[in-house]
Amino acid sequence: IAQELWDGDIPVAHSSAVRQPYIIEGEAPLKDGVAFSERSDYFRKEALRGCPKAQHSYGLLLWSGFAEVTIDADESAKFHAAAAYQNHLDGMAVFGGCLRTGTGVKKN
Repeated sequence: IAQELWDGDIPVAHSSAVRQPYIIEGEAPLKDGVAFSERSDYFRKEALRGCPKAQHSYGLLLWSGFAEVTIDADESAKFHAAAAYQNHLDGMAVFGGCLRTGTGVKKN
C-alpha cells in the first residue's frame, strides 16, 4: 500500500533501512537553529529525504493542522505509510488507523 501511495518512490533513509530488524519510534527533533515556526518546512524537507521520524512528525502536522499546515488526511496517511515502511512504530500505529478507517487509502 505504501508503494502505491508513493507511486513506487517511497523516500527512505537508505535502501537497507527497510529490512533491518529494528524498530524506530518517536517524533523528529528540531535541529539547532531551526525556529519553532519553521518546523513544518523542516520536517517536510527531512521527510522527503527519507527520515522516518520526520515522516511521522510531518504526518501528524498534516493530520492536526498545527504549525499553520493545511489539514490533509490523504497526505498524512501517505507520510505515515512511508514511516511505517521503514519500521517506525508510531507510523505503523497511525497508518494502521488509516487502513482501518479508510482514511487516505482506497477502500477495497
